Amino acid sequence: MLSAKNLHARYGDILALDGVSLEANTGTVVGLLGPNGAGKSTTMRILAGAMTPEKGSVSIGRADCGTHPEACRALVGYLPENNPLYQEFTVAEHLFISASMKGMDPESAAADIAKNVSNCGLGEVLSRKTRELSKGFRQRVGLAAALLGDPRVLLLDEPTSGLDPNQAMEVRALIRATSPGRAIILSTHLLAEAQACCDRLVIINRGKVAAEGTPEELTGKASSGTVKLRLEAKLQPEAVMDKLRNLGEVSVENAGTEILVAVTPPSGGDIRREIAETAAREGWPVLEIAQERQSLEEYFRRLTQ
Repeated sequence: MLSAKNLHARYGDILALDGVSLEANTGTVVGLLGPNGAGKSTTMRILAGAMTPEKGSVSIGRADCGTHPEACRALVGYLPENNPLYQEFTVAEHLFISASMKGMDPESAAADIAKNVSNCGLGEVLSRKTRELSKGFRQRVGLAAALLGDPRVLLLDEPTSGLDPNQAMEVRALIRATSPGRAIILSTHLLAEAQACCDRLVIINRGKVAAEGTPEELTGKASSGTVKLRLEAKLQPEAVMDKLRNLGEVSVENAGTEILVAVTPPSGGDIRREIAETAAREGWPVLEIAQERQSLEEYFRRLTQ
């Protein structure tokens, strides 16, 4: 549904995006994950048509957003990070104004507003001014406004920022409930939120894509890495190191009755089979072979430090 390729953007001399590419298909929630300042909001503004990239392209369906910007914007619902609301208007007034700005006729707007008021749980606050609402309800209003016109693509920039845990859980549930029939891109710096909401993750750091895949795929990558080997101390450490150095960085420690070996592959792949085959071929007395387990949070930190 949405495809962004090789996005570049600058703020003066600062390169904010350096070749970011991502895709979001209908019915999926894609998490754009990264630390503050990574380039997430810049990417979201470009996808929403609020900012033109220095280089690169965005398309929604068959429409190229560079040559048909109005057609693309009509397909997008956007909730910016600061969630601008008309503070002096009631929730109902704000939603009618939002619908009018999207070009909806009054009859269609009324029906669509009623649907999204129900879906987003806003019935009890329709007559209240938006400035009187809690942060959780303000986010609900912003989400309802973004959903007006039934957009094919929904862009949510830090949608749970500043919410308490209960409010954040409610907003995440709303996001999942709105995913059928549309592509959703959600930016966040919270790994737990990305794992709870998203079908795919794109980790961005310093304006570049550092990793992408399903949460399960990234968890698999996070778990790959250093392999620890315990051998009986009947071998020469130098000989062990020599046989394993082609698999990556090797460290060997003589610990009395045991030799402790650590092998870290340059690719981060799983090399347990290769180590086991080497040990069997050389006749090493193996006491234990295990791969270090790294959490997805540790993997994220390693990618974004």
